[in-house]
Amino acid sequence: MVRCLFFYKGGIPYGFEAKGHANAGPYGSDLVCAAVSAITIGGINALEGTDRFQYLLDEGHAKVIYQKEPSLKDIHVLETLECQLESLAESYPDKVRLERKKEA
Repeated sequence: MVRCLFFYKGGIPYGFEAKGHANAGPYGSDLVCAAVSAITIGGINALEGTDRFQYLLDEGHAKVIYQKEPSLKDIHVLETLECQLESLAESYPDKVRLERKKEA
């Protein structure tokens, strides 16, 4: 299962983490994992101001956490990324889970 977690602070997204494997097909042919990878890497590539966040990309693990307030563009990118992963989670509920962690 791929667990996607979005972090919110004051109602604003400030990061996300996607971790795990969907196991929806043989290694190298898993279309659900490929979709999660494409969405997360595409989202990270669309973020600006790399001095504002830290990120990790490893097999089966992607994470972005903002150290400074994200720009308006980056907020939109994170919201779009969340919406895309939510669609995958709805289509493949036994393979992808989306959660939100909200801080005051």
